Amino acid sequence: MNRPKHYQRHGVHTLKRPVVTLGSRALPPKSTALGRALHEWRTSLVADLGGEDAVSTQQLALVELAVRTKLLVDSVDAYVISMPSPVNRQRRACTPSCASGGPSCRSCGPD
Repeated sequence: MNRPKHYQRHGVHTLKRPVVTLGSRALPPKSTALGRALHEWRTSLVADLGGEDAVSTQQLALVELAVRTKLLVDSVDAYVISMPSPVNRQRRACTPSCASGGPSCRSCGPD
């Protein structure tokens, strides 16, 4: 028997697909507020590692991965914060986007 699909409105999968496919090219441009914030965070992260000249290729790859992960996590956090309640009252459980353990949902988990 086919069960109905549960569609989510948080848009993580829609955002994750181009980020995984295109990598850093899928990040928002610097002309947007989000793009400027991500670029500033990346720049400060590279500066903390010793500057552009002192950072190895492997470290730059990790920095790019961290920037993409930050984009996804911040997007989910913004969605969860905009929700009226992160708890589904009918099922008495956290929503799937909250149960994944985002920073804004630490109080919802089993800890």
